[in-house]
This record gives sequence, C-alpha cells and structure tokens, in this order.
Amino acid sequence: MVLEGVHLVPGMLPPAFGEALVVHAVLAIDSEDVHAQHFWIRGSDSELRPHDKYLDRLGDIRHLQDFIVAESHKAGVPVVQNGNIERAIDAVLELVFDCAERLPGPP
Repeated sequence: MVLEGVHLVPGMLPPAFGEALVVHAVLAIDSEDVHAQHFWIRGSDSELRPHDKYLDRLGDIRHLQDFIVAESHKAGVPVVQNGNIERAIDAVLELVFDCAERLPGPP
C-alpha cells in the first residue's frame, strides 16, 4: 500500500505498522519552473484540477514544500528530487529495496 500526499508530514506517522515494510520518503522539486510545469501537465489532463488554481498559489505551495522538506530532515526521512519522473521512481524503488534487504530472514 502506498500512502501519499502533502498532508502526510514526516514524523507524524509511526515508523512501522506491525510487520509491514514501511518506507518513508518525501518528493520535492527544487526548481520553481519545473514545479510549475508539473501543474501545467497535470492540469492539461484534467478538468477537475485546473492548473491556474495551483499556479496562482505556487508561492504558498513552495513554502509548504520547504516546511515539509525541513521536517523530513528533522525526522530522518529521505527527500527524493522529483524533477524527472524516471529518476524519482528509481530513487524511491532503491529506498524500498534497501529497506527490504535489511529485513531479517526467515527463522
């Protein structure tokens, strides 16, 4: 299961859920221009999420991202750059595989 969203501030969720493999990560976009492009692309695919709404609030969105990234550093949660989707996916998969490799083997 993947839980995602800006509402999941690092450090607010427990680091583990029973015997589930839990991998925390935060996606961030350093470049404001690239960040804006994400809203253009997402908005062009949906009438429900018009890009102008997000672009008009980009400063607020970037401020919120800065807060979440700072909280990630405090909580020891890795921050993955999301400027390029293929590299971001690779980085997240690498985090998951690294965590899986550290799991104890069967008894």
